[in-house]
Amino acid sequence: MNYKSLLPVEAIIARLDNDFNIDNSDYIPRIAAWCIDLMNQMKVLKYEEKSITVDVDNRFASFPSCCDINRIRVFDENGCEVDKISKTSCGCPVKHSGVEYFTQDKARVETERGSKKYPSRRVIEYDIYNPTGRNYVVVGDNMIELNYDAEEVTIKYLTVVSYFSQTYNCELPVIPNNGKLIECLEYFCMYKILSRGIKHPVFSLNNQLPTNPYLLYRDAYNKAYTSIIVDNQDVNGGLDKGWNQFFYNSTFPK
Repeated sequence: MNYKSLLPVEAIIARLDNDFNIDNSDYIPRIAAWCIDLMNQMKVLKYEEKSITVDVDNRFASFPSCCDINRIRVFDENGCEVDKISKTSCGCPVKHSGVEYFTQDKARVETERGSKKYPSRRVIEYDIYNPTGRNYVVVGDNMIELNYDAEEVTIKYLTVVSYFSQTYNCELPVIPNNGKLIECLEYFCMYKILSRGIKHPVFSLNNQLPTNPYLLYRDAYNKAYTSIIVDNQDVNGGLDKGWNQFFYNSTFPK
């Protein structure tokens, strides 16, 4: 995402305290989870590509669970990408299947295609051949098997851009510094706070606009989503497609 700056989760805590003057600190440990929950729904979490080098044992290589098996890229010791193979493709540039016509119909193909009169045809499967000779297959949630001998491979994967929070004592994703998104996160967190039974002298879930944070959040959601799209249209090659997992901290009671 092409944001000018990024914010920590603590910025939302500070804004909530300043804007709503909440007379309770019970909500603070939960703000991170709520913010990540909403940003995941909106698919606005910022991603970056990282790489790790892992050892290969008898052609098997395993990697951390933080790597999404469907979004990894594998490279050999020379920096060349190793293709993934499956039942329908081997990753090489050679064509594996296509449509061919019976001999007696070849002469009619060009003249009759425009008139949508297709002659007899058949789908044929070509022999799979990989000129590079190096491929891998997925054999588990975090393991691949190579078809060649190697000591190590490099795994490149997408991960959410994060920072270490002293408040939460763990890694947390950064928040895009988009004004409408920040406002939406504030209202969403305030709605979650009141949902836990905390009372506020002005805001209530029983009120109408403009003192019902749930209605404010719903009203701000589409505006924030549109603003994010405008900020990031066609940026970053489609890397920012959302975190595949929500953030849950076992220390947060339900």
